[in-house]
Amino acid sequence: KARTIEACKEFPNITYLQGTTCDMVHKEKPDALNAYPLFLQMLGSRKIDILFIDSWHGGQYAKADWDAYSPYFATPALCICDDIYGGDCATIFGMMDFWKELPGEKHLSTNLHGGYPMGFTKVG
Repeated sequence: KARTIEACKEFPNITYLQGTTCDMVHKEKPDALNAYPLFLQMLGSRKIDILFIDSWHGGQYAKADWDAYSPYFATPALCICDDIYGGDCATIFGMMDFWKELPGEKHLSTNLHGGYPMGFTKVG
């Protein structure tokens, strides 16, 4: 997180926004910051070139984030998704199903994030 904040200070075209966008998470954690209204305000008329989805670990939450942000993608855009895990366990469920449904050119990398692959998809 600290390196991301440093990058935002150095490069004005990078924005770090932490919070949730998914109503399902707000029902489970009502004190969580709803980042979506702030996102819309900050975005203005710009488009998203690169999006990093590190949602609440579960395919339905990642899909909710995708559905919220993908309409604002530039053409082309890169979306990076954290924790694309093939199995279903108590903390990560349905992430591979979410990943398989995404459009675009896709690549999974196990070199960047110990234990769980990160997915990269180019859309548009």
